[in-house]
Parts: sequence; structure tokens; C-alpha cells
Amino acid sequence: VDLVDEARPQTCPRPVRATDAGVRLFEAQEAKGTGCAYRVCQDGLPHLLPHIRRQRAPCSVETVALLLSRPPLSALELGKTDAALAARLKASCQPGSVVLEATTAQGQQIRIVALY
Repeated sequence: VDLVDEARPQTCPRPVRATDAGVRLFEAQEAKGTGCAYRVCQDGLPHLLPHIRRQRAPCSVETVALLLSRPPLSALELGKTDAALAARLKASCQPGSVVLEATTAQGQQIRIVALY
């Protein structure tokens, strides 16, 4: 017996078909200059985080707030805003999806996915 058919109300005359299920982990990216055709989706980050080792960089909460509140920063603008983060990205990350991690004063972890 199909689980979807079991879950549907008995008054429904036609069978129900599930066409999509799950969490998006990756999506096609349109940014030029990156070596990867796909980027990590924010929705799938909790599932991928244990497997991402190199494409991670700590940053300040202020930098996360800035990145979320305005249009994308160029590498030059990021260098002026957060020189330490720009140096870490340049030293250890490849172009593509990067997980930026910050910790608030209350100890809460913030993680966002950014294109580098």
C-alpha cells in the first residue's frame, strides 16, 4: 500500500502523486568566474555542513549583517569592510560557495552561504 494513498482523505476521487520531496542542497549558479556550476543552498546547509571543511571562514556578526542588508560586495569592498575575512578567504578558499560563520555575544551560531 502506498503511503501517499494512505494519507489522502477517502473522499478524494483520484490518487495523489508526490512530485517533489526533500530539501534542495544545491542549485545552478549563474555567477561567472567561479569554477563550479552549482552553489550550496541555505536550506541544505545543515545537512552539508559536516562535510564542508575548506570552504568555511569565521567572520564578525557585523559583517554578516552587512552582507545580508545590501547588494553583493566586490572583493575590493569586502577588503575595506573586513580585511581579516578577505585575507582568510584569499588564503584558504576556492571561488564558489563559502560558509561564513559568526557567533553572537549570546553564543548563538550564525552561518550563511556566500559566493566568493
